[in-house]
Amino acid sequence: MRRAVVIEVLANLAAVVLLPLVASIGRLQGTARSFGMGQLVDQLTGAPTATDIGWEVAGARALVDPGFSPYDELTKIAHLISMTPYDAGVHTHPPTSFVPWLVLAFFPYGTWIAAFTVLSISATAVTMRVLDVPAWVAYPVAILLAITPVGAFAMATTYPAMALLLALAWRFRDRPFIAGPAYALLASGRGVAGLMLVYPLLRRQWRVLVVAVSVLAGLLLVAVIAQPDVISDFLTRGQAAIAFHSARGDLFAPQAMLARHGLPSALAWVAIAAVAVVALIRKQEPFWLLAWLSLAVSPIAWGQTALLALPLLVVMWRSGRLGAALTFVGAFASLVVVAPAQPNAMWPLILAITGIGLMACRLSPAVPAEGRVPS
Repeated sequence: MRRAVVIEVLANLAAVVLLPLVASIGRLQGTARSFGMGQLVDQLTGAPTATDIGWEVAGARALVDPGFSPYDELTKIAHLISMTPYDAGVHTHPPTSFVPWLVLAFFPYGTWIAAFTVLSISATAVTMRVLDVPAWVAYPVAILLAITPVGAFAMATTYPAMALLLALAWRFRDRPFIAGPAYALLASGRGVAGLMLVYPLLRRQWRVLVVAVSVLAGLLLVAVIAQPDVISDFLTRGQAAIAFHSARGDLFAPQAMLARHGLPSALAWVAIAAVAVVALIRKQEPFWLLAWLSLAVSPIAWGQTALLALPLLVVMWRSGRLGAALTFVGAFASLVVVAPAQPNAMWPLILAITGIGLMACRLSPAVPAEGRVPS
């Protein structure tokens, strides 16, 4: 078993080297672009085309660069990592979100974006592998997802890594030094993911909580040391950015959609509460209810954010015929029907499908905590 894991790891590392080389072949590039895979080709060849992860790394560089703030507009800080800027406003993420990306902040964007993209594809597959999906399913699904336009864009975001963190937090939920950092990094990247800390609290896993809170506090301390006014910047410019994006016509977070159509956003909260109540009545596994809630209450979410629901979709698929049917319908409708017309509209669809699954399926533990490594 250990040998199989080593071989899988080595195969993923080999892909980091080989896929960018294959993508650099001119004839293959032309064919890929003709099939709508230009975004993926650009990422795999290190083109300076802007990506979400580039924005994160630019924010990290701005955190430690005098005269800049991670909450400056992207058009002002993109040049710090030699990335092409685009008009995206300012960050909505908490200060802790920038610290993990300091490891890339001092390298030119073009030197690491290809490797990051391949590793994101691997992370998507490994997320499924951690939840006991066979390799012959996980890797083809990850690749097929990556060659779709919305999937290619998602591979250059933090969402593949965060989906993997969520899967690891579940699989190793009784191991403080795996689950704790996983919870902390989830909360550091998306503040609403801090809801996941309720799970170890419910289970009285004090060591997991101590590790998670310590890691999160450490990330915040680094951010404040690097830039003492970063918290106030987040509370002013960052919160203003959330309000700005919430009013955009292409944002499909439920609360924003209702407000845009003149309906009370409280209706979204009523629906979220209804799902939670039904799930609790059915004694649903709390981990997955909290995972769903952390998605549902997010004020900002785009099409690529749907990748965060991957662990929940996997356990739905494994729960029985109804869960498998819901997962298939959700994936097919999202990628084939909705995404070509409006990628961001995938978000409410995925929320609805997983919400139904949470109420109708029994998402009991698919694998024991600290379970065997999937084969």
